[in-house]
Amino acid sequence: MTDAVVCGGRDGAGVNALRTAAHLLEVTGPPQADPMLTAMLDEGEAAVIALAGAQGISHVLIDERKGRRIARKIYGLTVWGTARVLIEAKLSGLLPTVRDELLTLQKHGYWLGDDVMSEACRLAGE
Repeated sequence: MTDAVVCGGRDGAGVNALRTAAHLLEVTGPPQADPMLTAMLDEGEAAVIALAGAQGISHVLIDERKGRRIARKIYGLTVWGTARVLIEAKLSGLLPTVRDELLTLQKHGYWLGDDVMSEACRLAGE
């Protein structure tokens, strides 16, 4: 199993932490995705699923509904979306509010349904 590192933060701390930990990371290009997969999904989603299979990774981050469904049902992956990552960050004390982050994402063009926004905020205790 391969571990993943997610770094963030507006103050650049995430970038600095990633630079500090760079010797712990292995950066590789995605393996060639199954042509049927690339016919059904966009390049990024297909690459995520192909890389997960090649590296033995069981959890992936995919936001598009179709990609999530294929990753779960066909490839047996556990799929998280951006909202779930934000919820987990808040529950871990790394983020003060999920709602503000989701609203910022929406403001910058990230599409998010009202039902997903409401459920994410409910699960985050907001």
